[in-house]
Amino acid sequence: MYPKKLNRLKENPPLILLIMLTLCIPVSGDGDHYNTRKMLQFADDGGQFPPDLFSEDSLRQGAVVLHIIGLLYMFYALAFVYAHFFIPCLMVLGEKLDWAPDAIGAGIIAGGVSFPGLIAACIGVFVSTSAVGFGSIVGPSVFNFLLMFVVCAFAATPMLSVTVWPMLRDALFYLITLLLFAVFFIDGKMEWWEALILLMLYIAYLVLMAFNNFARDKLSAVCSCLKGASSVSVADSEVQTSMRKIQDGEQDTGADDDQADEEEYKDPLLTGPQGTIMNKINWFISLPVMLLMWITTPDPRNPERRKLFPLTFIISSAWILALAYLIVWWGSVIGKVCGIPPAIMGLTLIAAGTNVPLFSAVARQRSGDLAVSFSVGLNVFKLTAGSAVPWLLECAFLQLPSVPVNTAGMICSVSLLVIMLILAYMVVSCARGRINKIIGIVMIVLYVLFMLVAIAFAFNIVVCPL
Repeated sequence: MYPKKLNRLKENPPLILLIMLTLCIPVSGDGDHYNTRKMLQFADDGGQFPPDLFSEDSLRQGAVVLHIIGLLYMFYALAFVYAHFFIPCLMVLGEKLDWAPDAIGAGIIAGGVSFPGLIAACIGVFVSTSAVGFGSIVGPSVFNFLLMFVVCAFAATPMLSVTVWPMLRDALFYLITLLLFAVFFIDGKMEWWEALILLMLYIAYLVLMAFNNFARDKLSAVCSCLKGASSVSVADSEVQTSMRKIQDGEQDTGADDDQADEEEYKDPLLTGPQGTIMNKINWFISLPVMLLMWITTPDPRNPERRKLFPLTFIISSAWILALAYLIVWWGSVIGKVCGIPPAIMGLTLIAAGTNVPLFSAVARQRSGDLAVSFSVGLNVFKLTAGSAVPWLLECAFLQLPSVPVNTAGMICSVSLLVIMLILAYMVVSCARGRINKIIGIVMIVLYVLFMLVAIAFAFNIVVCPL
């Protein structure tokens, strides 16, 4: 099913594609991704972050270059933590549960990635009680979904592909969740029992992932379009495993994977710089973050430390939050010196720098089903547990009968989102599930079109009638 040799993740963190910087633009008037815009706005008001070591005059005279260098290295460090610790430890959990790659992406990785944001949202309940906008919940959905295809098309090798079952399963569940969410939103308030239903819906989603193979096999018996999905998925996994072995310069001997892991794993810090000149340069660039993680975090690619993956998840999550804090802090300083509004910084450079490394790390697992299911799983989590848990806390601890929500433009947002989802799936279906560079370009075009329509609604160029 899924290849167990996690230690073969390449040492080079993914390069951030320059074209991604043009894609991280708000998809709705009040939508923000991972709260970067809000954090930058608070910083612009003089709060949230400590005073800078340099005066404003020093920054304008050139000291801001240090912040730019620091920001770029934080992007690099974030990619390193994602690729070598955070995603691999979640993959270990998926192996322990014996889940299929697509179920791992939709349930485990999406939930694990969203967990730090959920904690932050729960803490935010006791800080701010402003009405939540529908656009801020569903706004990033198109960004997540289309960006995953673009990253898979341009950053993953070999070319990835997706099968019918994960796409059909995730699309149907997401549409059901989205419509139910909209029904609960329509009266302008979220009752506690409605939030509880959303939370139970996410639990049902995880149960579906746990019985993914059973559900697929049963439905394949009644739907001809799903017949052969199991064999295609397994064959695709076997091809990817063989190609990985070829790329790593080894032969398929049929030896036990765990034994091979023990023989082949090499500590990247202790072995020192190896390979080509670029690999050696990359090793020295990675040395500060590599040393920090080596001291504090068990490496899940090490067979002797794989059993410590829960500890790796907790520690790497803390490091991700710390790196994100530094990224937003230094990004706010750069934006202030350069005269860039906080909203633009948060939704362009910061959003690209924090999300492209994550999506690249997922794409490098070399499973198209896993990657696409992960992007949909993020959206399902946001609509269900990611929203329901903070609302339940707000109702319980603040003794509120319901939570106020903003329904402005809801019907248009849902309609536009459903249209983009259908178009994206049609494009992938026409390509027979292959995620090549042409698909990546088409997804960029789709997102640009979506962005233009969303901006037209946001600036009242086109008025939503509902």
